[in-house]
Amino acid sequence: MNKIINYTLVAMILNWNVSAFAESEEGCTWETVEETATYIQEKCGETNVRIRSIPPEGMEITVVEAPKKKDNKENPIKEFKDKVEKTAKSEQQQKAVVQVEEEVEETGKKVTKFKQDKALEEKKSIEQKIDENIKNKQLAETPVEDTEKPLVKEEIAKIEEVKKADEKIIKKAEETPGQMLMQTKQKQTNQVDADL
Repeated sequence: MNKIINYTLVAMILNWNVSAFAESEEGCTWETVEETATYIQEKCGETNVRIRSIPPEGMEITVVEAPKKKDNKENPIKEFKDKVEKTAKSEQQQKAVVQVEEEVEETGKKVTKFKQDKALEEKKSIEQKIDENIKNKQLAETPVEDTEKPLVKEEIAKIEEVKKADEKIIKKAEETPGQMLMQTKQKQTNQVDADL
């Protein structure tokens, strides 16, 4: 809650302090309102006011320019790297960083090995499925001599049961059209008798 209050107060202060940007407004002329030995208060319009300090007599203001940038775009820290003293703590940190980097490399190797092993397992399982499918197909195309095997006998028995069930269904379908005609005629005659 304190942070929110602080941020809102700072935002309000920055928004109300528009006078810092008043110089860029066109048509604004600054008029001196008050002048003392240490400061000058100026006004522009009704809302813009600024206060400037007057340097004391005998005090010279020197302007120091920033150093010019070098043409080469090398890392500026590189100049000071050799001058930095190494402490025990910095050496420990450097060792810790090297150790973490090694652990990351080992983990990367483990992950790649795991992926390769998983791919091999998938490949083996696919090959096993293919072998099983080939064996099943060979069972379907087995010669008469191999029909003595128990698995083949079971498969042949299942196929024969299915054929018998199909034949029964076909026989019922052939018999039913005649029976259906007779049943519909009886229903019609029953309805006529009921209506009379």
